[in-house]
Amino acid sequence: MKKQIILMSFILIFSGGLLSGLCTSPPSIPTSFSGKVFCEGGNLPGNFPINAYLNGYGSLGTVGNGEYSIDVSSCGESSSGTVSFFINGIEADEHPEYDGQEDWGKSFDLDLTFETCPVSEENYCGDKIKGSGEVCDESDFGALSCSNYGFDSGTLRCSDSCINIYIDGCYMNSPTPPADNPPADSPGGSPGSGGGGGSSTSNDGTIHIISVTQISSGVTKDMGVKDQMKFQIENVQHTLSLNYVDSTSASVTVQSNPLTFVLEIGQEKKIDFELDGFYDLVVKLEEIVNNKATINVQSIYEEVIEEDDTLGDTEQETEDTESEDSQSFFGTMTGAVIGNLKTKGGIATVFVLVVVIGGALAIFITRKKKLQKIK
Repeated sequence: MKKQIILMSFILIFSGGLLSGLCTSPPSIPTSFSGKVFCEGGNLPGNFPINAYLNGYGSLGTVGNGEYSIDVSSCGESSSGTVSFFINGIEADEHPEYDGQEDWGKSFDLDLTFETCPVSEENYCGDKIKGSGEVCDESDFGALSCSNYGFDSGTLRCSDSCINIYIDGCYMNSPTPPADNPPADSPGGSPGSGGGGGSSTSNDGTIHIISVTQISSGVTKDMGVKDQMKFQIENVQHTLSLNYVDSTSASVTVQSNPLTFVLEIGQEKKIDFELDGFYDLVVKLEEIVNNKATINVQSIYEEVIEEDDTLGDTEQETEDTESEDSQSFFGTMTGAVIGNLKTKGGIATVFVLVVVIGGALAIFITRKKKLQKIK
């Protein structure tokens, strides 16, 4: 029993309030629930972990001496719903409503009632048996394996809190799992996260496996034609392929939804996979050496800003105005020349007009060249 109490204290310190799911929106400010725990007509004795679930996202707290405390977080500002509480797989009768951002940072006093008293010796985190409220327990992942996360082989890793799965031991077509794994129970770990990376070679080129940690901080690879990078952004698998490379440029295809583009050396391309108004990835061609393209990729969260064409429109309007003015001027002068040819002394007048027109034409050409230089 003492070992279980120590273990649950460890869980509270390092894992309280972690989400069990992967949230693609900015996290909320936790809402606190606390109160007494009753079962079978009396206070619940012993010490237990307690789980709370809101729209599929779980949090972990503790129960001791008949009282509990837990922080609940939602996924995004507008994520509202009903909170469910579980102790060792037994659900409480109470299901409070969570009103999204309006409940951020608030504390609620709520007593919980269970029809059956949980047994502390059964189904606790660390007993190597995946129980209710756990996504894994040491080596027990239920029916999950690396293939569920898009990999060919490898070994999943369970967090010390039993509510997060790490895929840093998974790999694709590689004889050994990639090294450089993060420490156990890394903060924020969840399915799809991990610090390692690796690569494998096939007839179609080299496949570089990029971890979530690497893609978040930015990673650079030397790639030949048919080489690929595979990575995840917000739990969605993406692939970057090199189509061709010459001395100054490279053609790249990025998919889940295929997008092909050409980059010059030093040029970058930002991509909005979800078309939600925010860029998700930036790809940059850093250099080309010996038919190898050095490509840097990084996940980002940057608002898409529409380009302002006001300056171009203004320049076009100015050019159109200049053209209209010149046409009007030369039309007037041409009419004057024809009219003077029909009168006495018209030849002399025409000569003067020709000189004036020539000067005006020179001025117009000069202004046109200056306008082009400004552009």
